Amino acid sequence: MPRALHAPAVRLRRVVRPWLALGLVMLALLPVRAHAARMAADADAATRMSAIKQAQRAQLREEPMRHRRAAREYREWLARQKKSGAKGLRARPAREGEDEVASDALPRRAEPAGLASSLSTPANVRANDPAGDAAGVGQAEQSVAVLGQHVLVAWNDGQGFVTGGDVQGYGFSVDGGATFTDGGAPPHPANTIWSSDPSVTVNEKTGDFYYCGLLDSAGTAFSGIGVIKGTFVGSNFVWGTPHVVRTVNASAAFLDKQWLVADSLNGNLYLTYTKFDAGDSIMFQRSTNQGATWGPMLKISSNAASGLVQGSRTVVGPSGEVYVVWSQIGLVDADFMMLRKSTNLGVSFTSEVTVATEFSNFGTGAPGFNRPRGITFPSIAVDRTTSPNRGRVYVAWNEAVDWFDDALNTLGTKVEVEGNNTSGTATLFTPGQLLRGAFSAASDQDWFKFSATAGTSYIFWCDSIPNPLYTMRVFCSDGFTALALSGDTQAPAGGNGFIVWTAPTTATYFFRMAVVSGAASSGGYRVSTAVDAPTAGERSRDWRDAFVTHSDDGTTWATPTRVTDDAALFDDWLPEVAVAGDGCPYVTWFDWRDAAANCAGSSNIYVARSVDGGATWAANQRLTDVSTAWSSTSSNIAPNEGDYQALFAVGRALRPAWADGRGGTADVFTTALDVGHDLTFCPNDTTVDHNTTLPLTFSFTNANVAYANDLQVSLADARGWVSSNSVVTVAAAGGQTLNFNVSVPDSAATGTNQVCFSVTSVRGTLLQQCCVHLGVNGGTTAVPPPTSLGFALAVPRPNPASGLSHIDFTLPAPAATHLDVFSLSGQRVRTLVDGVLGAGPHTAAWDGRDEHGRRVAAGTFFVRLSSGPHLATERLVFLP
Repeated sequence: MPRALHAPAVRLRRVVRPWLALGLVMLALLPVRAHAARMAADADAATRMSAIKQAQRAQLREEPMRHRRAAREYREWLARQKKSGAKGLRARPAREGEDEVASDALPRRAEPAGLASSLSTPANVRANDPAGDAAGVGQAEQSVAVLGQHVLVAWNDGQGFVTGGDVQGYGFSVDGGATFTDGGAPPHPANTIWSSDPSVTVNEKTGDFYYCGLLDSAGTAFSGIGVIKGTFVGSNFVWGTPHVVRTVNASAAFLDKQWLVADSLNGNLYLTYTKFDAGDSIMFQRSTNQGATWGPMLKISSNAASGLVQGSRTVVGPSGEVYVVWSQIGLVDADFMMLRKSTNLGVSFTSEVTVATEFSNFGTGAPGFNRPRGITFPSIAVDRTTSPNRGRVYVAWNEAVDWFDDALNTLGTKVEVEGNNTSGTATLFTPGQLLRGAFSAASDQDWFKFSATAGTSYIFWCDSIPNPLYTMRVFCSDGFTALALSGDTQAPAGGNGFIVWTAPTTATYFFRMAVVSGAASSGGYRVSTAVDAPTAGERSRDWRDAFVTHSDDGTTWATPTRVTDDAALFDDWLPEVAVAGDGCPYVTWFDWRDAAANCAGSSNIYVARSVDGGATWAANQRLTDVSTAWSSTSSNIAPNEGDYQALFAVGRALRPAWADGRGGTADVFTTALDVGHDLTFCPNDTTVDHNTTLPLTFSFTNANVAYANDLQVSLADARGWVSSNSVVTVAAAGGQTLNFNVSVPDSAATGTNQVCFSVTSVRGTLLQQCCVHLGVNGGTTAVPPPTSLGFALAVPRPNPASGLSHIDFTLPAPAATHLDVFSLSGQRVRTLVDGVLGAGPHTAAWDGRDEHGRRVAAGTFFVRLSSGPHLATERLVFLP
């Protein structure tokens, strides 16, 4: 590194900004010597910043390097097996970030893998079956898709490292996720294996599920992406024929981080991924024939961003809009979330826009993460419900404090005192000192200790280590729990390592340098340290907080809001965003607030919900019923926590899936948060005697255990008859009994007084409607109906339907009228009426087919009638 990088007390950016504000007049007042010194400091800061960003770009390319190495080892293993005829198993490294050698001095101890929760949480279910796995095998980095009672979960599977086979797997459920069947690996294209990064999606009209993953070749050296369609048949899941989307020569390029989404409006599949070659680019392709063939490759990221982009996602809006979002490294300090939009089904895209600017903690992951780098990729979702914010786009990510502008090495130099190869003999230092040391052998570990203050963030930068591959870690005061990991674990040696970490408690912690097992065993190192000094305007409070922004058009984006309400002490890691059937955006993430006993080294999955379209977020709620202590969790797969967790929302089901270590190894767990309700008193089309039965009483139960007190119940006289409580709205808690007083004129005709109870979310999204007919006691003689007709939509009949369903409605006046069938997620399935109709009663019918004549899958649908200023919705359950 240039000598300028070693200067003490340098501020990486703050030293520049005051000069820009003072201007030339103030410069003229300074002595020439002081001016020259400040200019030198500015140059040092710029050089230092450039070095950090170069290191960040280098780390970005570690992922394809890791995949290339795995593919090469797999091909070599196959060749050896074929030559020798052997049928044995192949051993793989325990984990990518492993630095312990045979004589490791870490204090291994029996520690509980999880901490029990005292909160009421939905049932957690393991999706993979570890029976038959080798010891220490891990599953992580999952994806999930749901339709009705059918659930498909996919994951990276470390058993493939043992057998030499596919390194991906899947599980499925036919009972709404209560139980799962581990299906092994999906069929792969000939001469390939599934190697990493599974992504699953579902066409909600056809019931077709799609699986997409990275491919490595078993013969020719290529990197590729594959897709396969699957369907539920009875209690089984049946795969179709796998297809190759694209391949590249692995010696010159590599494909990574693919993401697939199905558009239920037209059946298209949209795929985005990163292509690494001399630089890297975000690419997009689509298929119009269920993944059999794929259209031209569109480059989504700009030429100027080559080598700076990764982690793309694609999503489809309610009118077929296609959005692609990705992470882009900045050239100075901050990084960016970028997005492009297509309004012509992915044929072309508008210009890119900046969703948000953020500071990445790219050097280290969360506590216990076994890869020496951090992840700052976006998650994206679109509101496809009938809520007032239908079409709104949400993007979520995690970001750190602005650590780029902090002074390094302000307190001089601290040289290790040998014999410090255990936590008990650690060399004491003060953050802000430059640490120096050297490795003398492969078994040499250098331990340091320091005092840290709760809520303060600390920075470690190893910018000089010419020979050995190494790891650098921060440990809890117990000397066992790994809180942060960085370093350089892949040849060639000499790579930079960065740790930005926030102390959860005021205590003594440990910092350790160690040689990677099997690497060159000697060489010196230098580690710069600092204490972060927060400045006004920084969004994040510690080493990572989770944020969300939103847009109604994909162009103008709201100010990001923090969704996490934990103290400014803990990591918030890998957030995912989705919009459920109640029209509310939800965010889930790995959360560390509950782990006081091991320096916040154990994680849970938490959830937050917004009822105002992302402007504010409700109190966070825990979804896991057992915590994971990652330093006590075995995994032969990196990343053990995944580069992402998963979140899928459809109808009243919000389904996250995550890596979990409660069983001692990394497994895939999932749960379902029911965001719906049960209106138990009201069977449709019931006639009650209003003179003897009123007031009406019913029980309303909110099934959302995390957010149980913010739905609404509205009572409306849909026929226009006068009642004492024509519209009543109340907040409804779980299991609350609500009474309504309803009266209608005695002169009303029997059976014509339809009163409807509508259940809506606090955002106004209609969730359920149930109507009763109020009869007249004693058979009072009916009187002629009123001269003015009312607007009404009757409940479809039959309901549930297995074939033709009839929909009756009445219009008060001639008007342009639309009658549409929507899926539970808000996608239009079929238009039944589109034109001007006259006043009076009308009838339409739906045969359970979509616009293309295909039978829909079983599920719940909404029939929506709009005519002039009037709007009404009824629910229809279809069972083919």
